[in-house]
Formats: sequence, structure tokens, C-alpha cells
Amino acid sequence: MMIKRTFALLISLMLLISLMPVQVFAVETFKTSESVMELVIGETISKNEVSIDQNGLWVDMDLEGSLPAGLDWAYGEGQDPYLYGTPTGPRGTYQVLFVGRSSESSVRYSHKLTIKVKEPPKTVRTDYSFDLYVGETYSSDDLTLNVDTSAYDYGWTSMDMTGSLPPGMDWRYGEASDPSIYGTPTGPEKTYNAYFTGKIYDSDDTFLIAVALHVREPKTIKTSETFYLTKGEECDLYTDIDFIGEDKAWEDVTVDAELPDGLLWVYNAYLAPDIYGTPTETGRFDITFTCIPRDSKNVYEHKVVLVVNESEKEPEPAPIETSQTGEALIGEEGAFLLAEEMGVDFNLDKLVDCEVWGTLPPGMTWNFHETQGPYLYGTPTEPGNYKMIFKLKTASGKSYWHHLTVTTVEKPQAPEEKIYYTGSEKELEVYAGEEFSYNIDVDLGVSKDNPIDSVEWTRLKGLQMNWDSVKMPTVYGTLEEPGAYKTDIKIWQKNDCHIHTLTIFVGNKPAEKPEDLPPRPGIGLQNLTTPFTDVSKNDYFYTAVVWAYNADPQITDGNGKDKFMPEQFCTRGQVVTFLWRAAGCPEPKSSKNPFTDVKQSDYFYKPVLWAVERGITDGTSPTTFSPARTCSYAHILTFIYRAVGAGADGWYKEAIDWSVKNGIAEGVAQPMADCPRKDVVLYLFNYSR
Repeated sequence: MMIKRTFALLISLMLLISLMPVQVFAVETFKTSESVMELVIGETISKNEVSIDQNGLWVDMDLEGSLPAGLDWAYGEGQDPYLYGTPTGPRGTYQVLFVGRSSESSVRYSHKLTIKVKEPPKTVRTDYSFDLYVGETYSSDDLTLNVDTSAYDYGWTSMDMTGSLPPGMDWRYGEASDPSIYGTPTGPEKTYNAYFTGKIYDSDDTFLIAVALHVREPKTIKTSETFYLTKGEECDLYTDIDFIGEDKAWEDVTVDAELPDGLLWVYNAYLAPDIYGTPTETGRFDITFTCIPRDSKNVYEHKVVLVVNESEKEPEPAPIETSQTGEALIGEEGAFLLAEEMGVDFNLDKLVDCEVWGTLPPGMTWNFHETQGPYLYGTPTEPGNYKMIFKLKTASGKSYWHHLTVTTVEKPQAPEEKIYYTGSEKELEVYAGEEFSYNIDVDLGVSKDNPIDSVEWTRLKGLQMNWDSVKMPTVYGTLEEPGAYKTDIKIWQKNDCHIHTLTIFVGNKPAEKPEDLPPRPGIGLQNLTTPFTDVSKNDYFYTAVVWAYNADPQITDGNGKDKFMPEQFCTRGQVVTFLWRAAGCPEPKSSKNPFTDVKQSDYFYKPVLWAVERGITDGTSPTTFSPARTCSYAHILTFIYRAVGAGADGWYKEAIDWSVKNGIAEGVAQPMADCPRKDVVLYLFNYSR
């Protein structure tokens, strides 16, 4: 009975279930896509869209993962998701997932976005400097240009070189190898500059490697010193030998003679020879140490003079020693006058002998004058630190040792910065020999807040320029020769450079004929006299002095009394005055005076203005004339050469050749020696004939 009831209940339940409505559930699916976005640290993006292919409106959207710092995201019903903001780093690769539902489909969309954040492009500079010797072979390992690329994942993709390598040398690089230089330099002595520019995989950065290669010939550096010793007294003498350049330690030291009995010598790798002991014999002993440095072809020859005296005798008087240091720019002519630094007046005790020990800067030489003292002059061509000793003897028997150290350096260069260039141009037409003025009329917004920092230009002979921080440059002056002249004027305002190209066409107008010097007096010259007691008829310059004293206008009246002072050196102010008087005392065409050391009250005021506008001389600098500086033979003959219109650029060999050819001078043995008054009036007199 129980079984029948249970079966009936089951049948009823099945019928009930069959009558219930059936609900069907859809299966949800995903549609995937992906893209890549590249961004730069510090560069702001406003709306970088992530494109997802769907036709409806977005119902919802979520982001899985983390965006780079500084970025955010948004979306809209009809707007795909997008990024905005300013990435702040660090550099790297970031991945996020956008998951959203569209109103037109049961499909959910999954979009993977890969974001590559990079550093902003930059230039990474590395500097190298190598000292090389002619004939010595260098391998790639010796001259490898190591660059720190540890922050980058890959190697080199390209490498280029500009500039120049020494003859006999080459370079190479590899994907995983930094550039290197190898070979055997063949000379000549010179500094070569090479610039390597490289790129690395997956980076916009540029790598600049600047290399200075100083090729040198092996040198012999000679120095000397003297020690005064007493027989029987113990001594310990340290020789004074200075290392230069790369010479850091001694490889070997030898000596060419025996030391006095009782003395020994010793050295080590890092100290110069040391002489020690107790001398047991007297006399003078000349010893030369030959020192060979490690890793260098240079040789140091150091002469040591040992003077050993008996204890009761006075030692030989030591020389008076002075010292001086200075700096010279490579490529710029200069001179070092030593007498002033020594504090010696050689007019009172004339200099009779001079010798120089040590190493002179390449491109410079030395000389001396009996009353002016020694001097070093020339144009240095190589960087370095050069030490010299000028050993001097005077007429009274005094000895002087002047130690001169000159450091030659490259001209300072401005740091590399990004420069923005603009340009303009102007053409002018002027007449030869006529003064003109031109103001650059270009609107650069010059003001106190935007001043002019500096002006560079290729100067044309006869022209000058004025400018200040709130005033555009003005070019003025006189061009003497017909033709076309061109100059680029660079006007700097911070990192902005405006290049104004000025072309000047000088009309083919004949130049004015130069004033003639007064003719030499003819009949009656032999009957003229002078009041000078220091000039006799037997002097070779006698007739010239008579002419200069009696000329109209008078060239010179000596000291205004009874002395002509024929041996006194002429100054620049005196020489231009003599020339001006010989030309008839013409009035200068312009009253513009650029020189701060020439005043209107000076006797040479008009002569200086006349000489400058005639192109005879343009001063010792743009603002100084140096009227008290003495003139050499080269200066005197060059001034006459230019004054009479024989040439415009004679300095000084061309002027001397012209003077000898035309009988003005018989020859000049020492053109850089100071010229006395007797020869100045003689040269003017010879030309007047």
C-alpha cells in the first residue's frame, strides 16, 4: 500500500515540473585586442585614445593594472578610453588591461595596452686627451674610448667621426665594442681633434666623444744649477729637475763625470738625484745627470756645477735670482719684457751677455737689448708649461738668473648650448677714401630686459664698430681701396645669434694722392747749422739732423736747447709727430679719437688722428695707442712705407725691402731692436731726396 502511494506522488511531481515555463541563459564571450603606445618623460599628452573595434555605446569600462606615474584615464559612452597627463618616469615598459561592455552586444571587450616610457633624447659627452710620440705604435687597447652605457640595454648601431686623426692612425668600433684608435703617428708635432658621434639600439640619445691627440717629437730638456760647498762640511743637495707632461717617474739616471772626493749621489723613481756627503777636495766640478723618464721619449739633461772652497775662503758670489710667471694664449702674438719684473735698470748697468736654459714655448723665441733687457716674444703653437732661466751678465760684472715660467693654453671656449640662428643682409655703396657710418637697422627687440651680450665680426681694415647692450651696432670708418668687401656681424642675445651680412661696394674712385714729404733743401744746405753740441760733422747722420732742424715746418728741435740726443730711442708719439710734420702738418679729416691714452692737450694729438685715418697705424688695441712705447726699426720703416702710399699692409719685411730698394735704409740687421732718433731723421731725410 505504501509503495503505491509513493509512486503516485512521484507521477504528480513530474507532471507539475513539465507544466513550468523554461528560462534559457546566454553564455558570455570575450573579444580581445592589443596596441602599443610610446611616451616620453616630461612630455604632456592631452587625449591619447586607445582604439577598440566595437559599434555600440560603452555600458561600463574598468582598468586592470597600473599606469605610469603622472598619467590617468577616462572614457565615455561614445568615446573609447584615452590617457592624459605627463609621465614622470621612471623609464620602462608598462602593461594595463581595459575591460568593457558594449550596449550592442553581449560580448565583453578586453584590450591590452603596452606603454613604453622613454627618457627625453639627450647628448652624452665624454672627453679624452692623449699624448702621443712620433714613431711609437699604439694598439686599440692603448687608446680605447670607453663610454658609460650601463643604463642602456643594447649596443652600438652607428658611429661616425669628424675632425682629423694624426697621419698613420685609424679607428674602429663594434656593436659591443667602444671606439678605439690605433696606429703609428708619423708627425708633424701638432694637436689633432677628433669627434665621434654614436647611437645605441632602442634609444634616441646621442653620444659625443671628443678626443684631443697631442703628437710630440721626443725632447731634450736642459736645465742647470750651481751649488757652493765648503771643504770638510757635510752637505745634502737635492737637484731641481721638474717633470713635464706625462713624465711621472724616472726609468734610469746616469752621470757623465766623477763627483768630488767624499761625495756620493743617489736617486729613486720619483725623486731627482740627491748629492750627499762631505767633500774632501776643492775646485769646480761640472757634472751632467742624464735622466730617462718612464713611458716617455723625453730626455732630461741636468747640469750641476759644484764649487768647493776652502773653509777660510769666501765662495764665489751667487747670482741675483728673480722669478716670473705668465700665461700666453695659443695662436695669439705676445711678448714678455723681463727687466721690469727683475727690478733692474739696465740703463745704469748695461747688459752685455745673455743665455737661456730650459725649454721655450714652441713658436716663441728670445732676444736682449743692452739697455732694455731680455725679452721673450712670438706666437705660441702648443699647450704646455715651459720653464726657462735667463742667465745675464752686466758691464759691472753682476750676474742675474731670472726664472721664467710660461703656461700656454687654448683660448677659452663657451660651453656647448643649443643656439638659434637668424639672419639678415645689407648692401652699401661708398667711395674709396671717404668716411661713412652705417647703423644696423634690424628689429631684434633689444632692451634692458633683452640686451645684447656680445658682438663678433670679421673686421675690415679701416673700419671700426660701436655698440652697447641696448644699442644696435654701428660700423664706421674709411675703406681706402676700390672693390667689394664683405663681413658677417654676429649679434648675441643669450642663445640667440643674429648674423647680419654686410656687403660694401667701394666705388672705383681714385684714392687721394698722399701728401708729399718736404723736398730736401738744395743749394745752401751746406751753409745751414744746428745748435746741437752732441752732433758733429763727422757723424753719418749730420746732414739729416741739419735738414730736420731747418725744415719748414721744423721736424724736431732736439731737447729745445743744445742737445739732439741721437742715441735716445723714439716713442710712438714722437715718430707719428715727425711723420706728420714731414707731411706739412695736415689737419686730420675727422676729430674722432678712439684712444683713451691720447688727450687733446698732447703734442701728438693731431699727428695720431692723422696717422690712424691714413692707415699708418691703428694703435696697439682698439682703445689704446701707447704713445710712450718705444719703436723698433721695423715699426719706423713700416710707418714711412704706409705714410707715402707705397703699400697698405707692409709688416715688416715688405717695408724693409722697399726701404732698401729706394735708398732709404742700407739694411736692417735687427729689425725688432729699438730705433734711435739719429736713424729716424736719417730715414726721413733719405726719402725726401
